[in-house]
Amino acid sequence: MDSLAELFSSLNLYGDNHQDDQVIEAKCMQMCPSKEMLFREKNGLLHRMELINPNEWSLYQKNRKNNDHRKISFTNAQKSVKQYQRSSAGKEIVISENIRPTFVLKKTVDYLINDCFYTKFFNCDNNESNIREQFGIYYDFVFDRLRSVRQDMIIQRGFDSNCLYILERCIEFYIYSHFVWIHIGQSSSITTNNRYFDAHLNETHFKDCLYLLIVYYDHFDKILCSRWRCCFEMIYLLYNLRPEFENHTFNRYRKLRLDKNLNQMLKLEQFKIIKNFIYNYLIGNHIQILRKIIMLQSKYKLFCCSFFITNLPYHHLELLKSISLAYRSPTTRLPLSILTEWFCPTTTTTQDYNENVVFVENLFRRYEIPIELKRVDYFDCDEKKIHDNDERFVVINKKFVNITEWTQSTQRPLKWLTVNSLPDCYKKILQ
Repeated sequence: MDSLAELFSSLNLYGDNHQDDQVIEAKCMQMCPSKEMLFREKNGLLHRMELINPNEWSLYQKNRKNNDHRKISFTNAQKSVKQYQRSSAGKEIVISENIRPTFVLKKTVDYLINDCFYTKFFNCDNNESNIREQFGIYYDFVFDRLRSVRQDMIIQRGFDSNCLYILERCIEFYIYSHFVWIHIGQSSSITTNNRYFDAHLNETHFKDCLYLLIVYYDHFDKILCSRWRCCFEMIYLLYNLRPEFENHTFNRYRKLRLDKNLNQMLKLEQFKIIKNFIYNYLIGNHIQILRKIIMLQSKYKLFCCSFFITNLPYHHLELLKSISLAYRSPTTRLPLSILTEWFCPTTTTTQDYNENVVFVENLFRRYEIPIELKRVDYFDCDEKKIHDNDERFVVINKKFVNITEWTQSTQRPLKWLTVNSLPDCYKKILQ
């Protein structure tokens, strides 16, 4: 999109009863309109996070189920947040009193992510038996309400610095929550989707926010600025660095280089990293990309987490294809320890290394690649004698160039990736 006007028109949020050029004046100064609060309480549509006492959730459901109309108020007006509503034909959704201005939306986003997700979820009693259920409760609430925030922002055609902040925080939430779920949700199953979390829907909203944020950056380049722009530009370039989206990366990088106001950004250390990633991507050096991303974990946490949930499967698959082309032979044996270093570089502890070996071994077994256990003799130059050692070898006797059925559900990121890639507040929940 060349302008926000074209973008807003394409979203078609106004329905048939509104003109495309209509600008809505936002008048709601609360996180949730009063009428909606009353309606949802009466009809049993409150979320437990919106109750005065969340422990009264069962009582609230029982009262509404029995149509108990006694004047018992369960709604906490300070914690209620406007629910997302889909637009439908003949339904009047654009009412000024129901639309929140951008400064209220910013306050709402801070409450949802900082107070609800960071504070309440990470400090609740998350034992192993109920951690997934607790995650589902908090994630479902925050995900839905962030969707409503973005809806209000687009309807009123917000164009201030608050909009940049809102989209940046949304992207942060989608990336970190996806990464956390992969670890807490797959302890007994390889699926990334269930009633608590939908990986595809989460990535769809992450992608929508990321693309919209780039449009905002371009449109307000000379008016507004964000201190986090470099980080999200990097994430955009990295996210699209795959065959199906690579043109987005190349076009964006070309635009930044040719724009006199933006080309100074490319001289920063962060963009030198991206340039190195693009170069290794083009020459197919996936091992170097994996080694580089590990080195960046402690400094660029959000960037690395984005790589692990969106790009890591692609690079592992391409590395597997390259190995099958280079070493495919019935007589060729590749040590599993060497392959582990290629797929999971830079480990610091024995526990990490053992987990990596299991990960790579399962990766090859999934494609029915045989792994043999053999005794290997090697000569110790210092002691000048022969030692024997048990070593596992991978036999590459298949061609894997045509492998395409690769999704995030085929692998689970390793625990050692978590330690350095997540902010401190997330580490507690994964210990």
